[in-house]
Amino acid sequence: MNPFHFYHVPNVPEGTRIALAPGSYGVSNPWPLWDALDEIHAKHPDMVLLHGDGFYLARGADYLATSWTSMNDVNHIPFEGSCYGARSRPLPDPRNKVMLELLPICILACPGTGITENFTDRARHLGIPIISPYT
Repeated sequence: MNPFHFYHVPNVPEGTRIALAPGSYGVSNPWPLWDALDEIHAKHPDMVLLHGDGFYLARGADYLATSWTSMNDVNHIPFEGSCYGARSRPLPDPRNKVMLELLPICILACPGTGITENFTDRARHLGIPIISPYT
């Protein structure tokens, strides 16, 4: 069994799924992201935010989005990396595939890394719209 294809999918509550592509850890200005989340929440009050990692390692946009969900009483599901690479860090690619399999209605993409670009390219291929709050 290939460990890259094994991933435990968390229980996702009913609601409109929104995925976050956090980009680099350098995202520190919360306002553009929070404004975009406010707009989506106004249209979809039952939204569920799908994002990476969550509690222990959350930095950058993941941390800002998690803070926003706490302030606005919105469900959020943290997806942790499923396998670990050479530096004992979670690998995001299997996690991102599972997030896309849940078919979110849009992706909030923050500026950053090639992993984010790969994630948004896959989403575009599936016809999922991309929202870039920092452009």
